[in-house]
Amino acid sequence: MSETEGILKFMTYKDIVNHFTREKIEAHCANLLAEMDAFIERRQFVNNACVADSVLFQAVIDYFTDIYRLKTFHGINKVNENKIHAYTAYWLVVRKPIQIIKDKDDDLDLPFINEQFVQSYLMSYLQASHETILIMDSDKENYENFARNLEYFLKYRTVTPQMIETMIEAFWAGRSFQHTVDAKCDSTLL
Repeated sequence: MSETEGILKFMTYKDIVNHFTREKIEAHCANLLAEMDAFIERRQFVNNACVADSVLFQAVIDYFTDIYRLKTFHGINKVNENKIHAYTAYWLVVRKPIQIIKDKDDDLDLPFINEQFVQSYLMSYLQASHETILIMDSDKENYENFARNLEYFLKYRTVTPQMIETMIEAFWAGRSFQHTVDAKCDSTLL
């Protein structure tokens, strides 16, 4: 057995905390909890859903465990933002920390509140510093189709962190392509 295999096989919660620090783990939990609480309020589910702290904590530990394994296996010190969001999203979908406390018979979306949150979480990341920019009417349909497809994927498809990461990379590639097209069109107009 190689040294890396030995490290991965016998990893403990203490190893995770020692590697990332308790403060970093708690900060990730706190940030996600604040985002989830805001989402629940925005969706007007305050009386119907809440975040189970222990489930959220387990999702965050699972996330940090995967990141620890990636860093150890690949011998890297840091992972990129896309991996951070992809692995976080994956574990939130798997663990489902937003729990239904009171059913709403007329709301067919409530059972998928975790997937809806993750879709919102990923879309927010993809919009990054451009949250205040409005989508042009001519592009709105494509954007809304992407958002709907992402939510559908999270609800009904087999989700892996790698698939989410690939989707994020594809989104950035599409934006890069569009910037190139826009720049070429602008330069030909001069």
